[in-house]
Amino acid sequence: MRVCYVCGKSGSLEKHHIIHGHGKRKACETRESLIDICYNCHKLVHSTEFSDLDIDLKLQLQDIYFQKGYSEEKVRKLMGGKLYSEKNKRH
Repeated sequence: MRVCYVCGKSGSLEKHHIIHGHGKRKACETRESLIDICYNCHKLVHSTEFSDLDIDLKLQLQDIYFQKGYSEEKVRKLMGGKLYSEKNKRH
């Protein structure tokens, strides 16, 4: 059963590209970078007020790539050209 990657609720889910933006969505798409997410969490992820959730998802994805043993250069490429840290959060 599919559940929201963020809150765990089931039901109507949408696909969310963790790496998004001009030209990055498809270029950086991997099995790990495309997640199921409910409408409410999807709205939060794209909200400027709650953008830390977007950074948290990027950090989790980045960690997955490093755990797979990918080089920093490859991870940077898969992350759309940059690496993320807690410093990227707004709050």
